[in-house]
Amino acid sequence: MSQKHVDGDAEMIRGILIEVLGLNVSMITPSPKYKSPDLLIEFAGVRVLTEVERKTDDQQFLNLVNSKKGVTLQYSGARTEERVKNAWRQIRDFPDRRPTDSTLIWLIAGQRDVTILTAGAAIARLYGIETLEGHTEADKYYSKLCYFFYESLLFKYKHLDAVVVHSCDDVSLCLNPYASRYTEWRTYPFLSVFSAVIDPAAEESAGAAFFADCDTDRRNTDQIVEYLRQKYQLRRPTINRFGLVNMPVEP
Repeated sequence: MSQKHVDGDAEMIRGILIEVLGLNVSMITPSPKYKSPDLLIEFAGVRVLTEVERKTDDQQFLNLVNSKKGVTLQYSGARTEERVKNAWRQIRDFPDRRPTDSTLIWLIAGQRDVTILTAGAAIARLYGIETLEGHTEADKYYSKLCYFFYESLLFKYKHLDAVVVHSCDDVSLCLNPYASRYTEWRTYPFLSVFSAVIDPAAEESAGAAFFADCDTDRRNTDQIVEYLRQKYQLRRPTINRFGLVNMPVEP
């Protein structure tokens, strides 16, 4: 992606933050000597270093659309994950970053229809989401998302406070419950302007989701399942994974 395109995205987000949220936002001048984020947001004594990333294509989706009828795809968000990793490095390696600075990545899924799957894949990678289905020990049926079931970016990057997933008109703020400033972020007044605020701990408290808040190696699925069974009094759950099938509508 060209530097001009990147600067344009950062300017666009800066304009949104100033006009809609009334925040003080400045562009960070890039240096050829070191990595740097795009924006510095300041309000009420808080500084938020913000890196803007854009994903404008989705080859997996295009391959499926152009494939023969009946072809299936297990969608992978690996390229989206790489965007987030690169964005975090921009913030992490910034020499003017202060220990008290908050950190935010703003991920834009850039083209309507073409990147229709990007936002969901990004959120799944951020939180390591799986869908679990089954019955509790009390024989009550459930079908819920489980946050941090497998390896996830927000579990790995505990100094990353939040990620905005911006897909056309839908702008979701994903909070990191493992970040040290998580409690403060939940109280920020501008959260109400987002299309959605994803907060796994709040969803768990409301009974809407499971939260695998353990230190178990995420590659050991059996141990994660056993932890969840004990925590929520579950019988052996079923992990539901969904694939895509190219089934064009006949004229």
